[in-house]
Amino acid sequence: METPAQTVSRLLKALEELTSAEHGLLDAGAFHDAHLVQERELPLVAKIAELMAQPNLLAQLSPDAVARARKLIKAQAQQLDQLTHNLQETRARLDAISAAEKRAQLLAPAYRNSTGTTPPTSSLAAQV
Repeated sequence: METPAQTVSRLLKALEELTSAEHGLLDAGAFHDAHLVQERELPLVAKIAELMAQPNLLAQLSPDAVARARKLIKAQAQQLDQLTHNLQETRARLDAISAAEKRAQLLAPAYRNSTGTTPPTSSLAAQV
């Protein structure tokens, strides 16, 4: 039978593998698939947290397991920073698109002819 420290080490290894896959998916922009991997990670994290609540378990973990956990936490923090940056950039782009759309709506009436329809584009404009 496995000791709680051995269980944590085994679960940590599985979490490392899933986290590596998650980061690859996020880097590739496969956000839905990354979310599915995150759902698979949640029970592992919950079990590790449950086990770590046991008194003195941290002292029983190998230095390697502690170092791997710290590395995993650091990698997750870096990934979160990158996602936060990407989200801010995406929001800025959406704001720019929204502003351009509003400007186009304001200008649209000026381009309607007397019948209320938009005049046909010139052949030159159609080629561009």
